[in-house]
Amino acid sequence: MNFLKNPRKLFYIYMIIIVIYTVCYSFSIDIPIPNDKIRDITIIESFYFSIVTITTLGYGDILPNSNISMLLASSEVLLGILIIGLFVNSLWTSYITKIEATQLKNIEKEISKQNIIKLNTYYQYLEQILKDFRNSYIELTTPLVNRNLNDLKLNNDFKFSDMQDMFQHSIINKYPKDKAVISIYYEILDILIIELKFLLANFDLENNPSIHQVIINLLTWSYARNHKQILLSYKFGYIEEQLKITETAPKLKNGSNHKLYPFTLLETTLKFQIQQVELLLHEFNQLKR
Repeated sequence: MNFLKNPRKLFYIYMIIIVIYTVCYSFSIDIPIPNDKIRDITIIESFYFSIVTITTLGYGDILPNSNISMLLASSEVLLGILIIGLFVNSLWTSYITKIEATQLKNIEKEISKQNIIKLNTYYQYLEQILKDFRNSYIELTTPLVNRNLNDLKLNNDFKFSDMQDMFQHSIINKYPKDKAVISIYYEILDILIIELKFLLANFDLENNPSIHQVIINLLTWSYARNHKQILLSYKFGYIEEQLKITETAPKLKNGSNHKLYPFTLLETTLKFQIQQVELLLHEFNQLKR
């Protein structure tokens, strides 16, 4: 019965009824003429009478003169009233539906706009954490002699041996001199994970699937590849020497007891994390525009 809610279809039905009754009247109504004679109704007159009847105008210039024609006229009047009622109702319903759809769309746009504003406001804080993470990554993957406070550059193709000074201090003034770079990295990573979880829980990212997916990727990898306790338990002496002389990460099977195994996992994790962090920075910068 969906056609009853469609004004156009109801209009077509209305016109079809007029045509059907036009044909019926042409066979059931005779027109009286002077000298007590009658003639057959013409198709034009029948069409005219059908329109006058269905619209309930009833001019009276043509009258049904048989039981059949009277029944036909009565049924057309009832159908006309019914169809007109349905037509007006469907027009109103269609109008209300369009108004509600427009209002809903405007509300969704406003909610989306406010969500973007909130996201950008929050990003002003999150961006600093992401940049701190990037700096910790740079220090973690750059030997101490090559670190330059005025020119901290990403090294996405770092070698395994470039992590040799992860147990040395940071050159960034905001961090304590007695704290190793690897410790700073994990502290910032922990903060970042908390903030990313907060972001997922408190912001609607349905319209920003790229940001949502990057956050999920970061959280998943950071949890699955977390060897924080093992790595922080090492003392830099022997391990540092091993890292210096091992330019390429050894190919080790999962579950290996080799001392460098956690560091091979750290290497792959760092490369994935920085890729996702850069993507997140890019997506948020796109959101600002």
